[in-house]
Amino acid sequence: MLWKTKPDKNLVNILKQTNCVGKAVDVGCASGADALYLANSGFEKVLAIDKDTSQILDEVKNHPNIKVIKDDYENVIKKNKYNFIVSRFSAFSIEQVRLLINALKNNGYLFLKTFADKISKRDLENLISKYKYSLKQFKIRENHEPIGEHTHNVLFVVLEKIKL
Repeated sequence: MLWKTKPDKNLVNILKQTNCVGKAVDVGCASGADALYLANSGFEKVLAIDKDTSQILDEVKNHPNIKVIKDDYENVIKKNKYNFIVSRFSAFSIEQVRLLINALKNNGYLFLKTFADKISKRDLENLISKYKYSLKQFKIRENHEPIGEHTHNVLFVVLEKIKL
């Protein structure tokens, strides 16, 4: 499957609303389009992490501010703190979301999209309720092999690591 080559539209809008710079990470980066957008938006250092780096765009691999890492993000992300973390459909448990939040610097941002059938909305709200956040739930329709046409329930969170 060839992954999208454009950054997530919601990510573009969120970054326009923040003054966030510094270190960022795109976990489960697929093509690396979000990592590329982060690097071109002023982040000095961006990690693009995926178990399978075969779909990563050459533009991402050759960008001076992006380091591509072929690994499980859980092995890598614990080693540093980040100003901005993007996770689109890479966190499948509440423990993985907790790991992402713990990897944020204070005042850092988490941009998270995950499947609602993997993480319950209530469990997610309980975890993030002590921070400044927005949480939305919506459906997306997809059509790809081998499943064909189907629908996903998605949870979308933007969290700023500011304790309330």
